[in-house]
Amino acid sequence: MAPQQLKIMAIVLLVGAGVFVFAAIERYNENANNVAAMKSLMQGSPLAGAFGTASARPAVPASTKYCALGALICAAAGLVVLSRSNRKDEAPPAPQ
Repeated sequence: MAPQQLKIMAIVLLVGAGVFVFAAIERYNENANNVAAMKSLMQGSPLAGAFGTASARPAVPASTKYCALGALICAAAGLVVLSRSNRKDEAPPAPQ
C-alpha cells in the first residue's frame, strides 16, 4: 500500500480507538448512575435493610471491558500502521 493510504488507515484506527474509549466511559458512567439511583430508591423503602444496598458499588460492566479491549487493539494497530507508513526502506513499485 502507498504510504498515504497507510496514514489514512492509521488515522481511522486511532479515531476508532477514541470512539471505543468514549463508549467505555459512557457505559461505566451509566452503570454508576444506575447504582446511585438504586441506592437512593432503596433508602426511602421500608425494606431497605433487607436488600443490603448500603454496600452496593458500581462494578465494571462487560461492555466497558470489551470497549477498553477494542480501544487497545485499535490503538496498537493504528500505531503499527502509522510506523509502517513512515518507513523509507521500502522501494517504490516498479512501473510496468
